[in-house]
Amino acid sequence: MATPPPSQPPTTTAAAEQLGTDWLQSRPGAHFTLQLLGGRSEKSLRDYLRQNHIPEPVATFRTVFKGDDWYVLVHGDFPDSATARAAVATLPPTVRKGKPWARSFVSIHTDMQKTRP
Repeated sequence: MATPPPSQPPTTTAAAEQLGTDWLQSRPGAHFTLQLLGGRSEKSLRDYLRQNHIPEPVATFRTVFKGDDWYVLVHGDFPDSATARAAVATLPPTVRKGKPWARSFVSIHTDMQKTRP
């Protein structure tokens, strides 16, 4: 009888693919999240997720910054800014080096509506 392969924890990459604009739009505007990373390439965000062990929930969204597409990686849903800022301490050291910052979901909802001219 073959031994089943050991179960593996869900990957952060899978979580990021599952949580996107629908999840972000369903968050209360008064709640906060941590912005971990932004960049011109969605692939760079996915690579970052593979290289770091960021706890769930994580999500990505596309917006426009300086006239071009901009992809943003966020982590968590916190009831207020202070709780979000305190959660930075729970992130891996490599992620903390990027100086994640708390931002409201209402600001994310606004950014998600931006499109390129």
